[in-house]
Amino acid sequence: MLTRGEGIPSQGNLVNIIGGTENNILEADVNYDDSKRFHTYIMKSQPNKAALGKTDTVLSASQLASLKGTSIDEGIRSSRLYVINVSNLTNSPDAISRAEWERDIRQARAIKYEATVFGHSIIGSNQIWKPLLLVNVTDDFANIKEKLIIRKVTYSVSNDGGNITKLDLVPEDTFILLAEKQNRAKKKKKGGAFLTEAQINQALFS
Repeated sequence: MLTRGEGIPSQGNLVNIIGGTENNILEADVNYDDSKRFHTYIMKSQPNKAALGKTDTVLSASQLASLKGTSIDEGIRSSRLYVINVSNLTNSPDAISRAEWERDIRQARAIKYEATVFGHSIIGSNQIWKPLLLVNVTDDFANIKEKLIIRKVTYSVSNDGGNITKLDLVPEDTFILLAEKQNRAKKKKKGGAFLTEAQINQALFS
């Protein structure tokens, strides 16, 4: 099976509005974990001299010795620094893109939202709740109003016949691939890269 890492469009809506008449969230919880976020991301490498020899690119001696790309996360204190040596970088734009991707993916994965709803199916459709669905979430209590992607689903059946579903959701960019980010930035195509089922399972449950 192949599917897009950016999620599967759905008719799913999770609503918990103060005084609302169409609320369908029984209970919800949001968690922000910034322990794996950093203020400055630095990607370091040495340029591929063989590849550069086939182009008109001219680099200084310092650039030939060390290739570097940097990105900043203003939401984290400046003392937190993340440096990694990357072997497959060939130019400065690639290094910067890699640093920006590392920043963005860690921002996305720092947020986790859980919601419990009645039933196992999305109201108004014949689709059940399942991982990788994109869902519109409006929760006044959790201060969330955005589109999230379902990471995990837990179905429950009580003795009195009541069915409930617990949904574990994260920002829709959580599983974005570096190649997809680069394609979006260049505006060459829509949709981006694809994930295999094995890659999706690893991302979802690791």
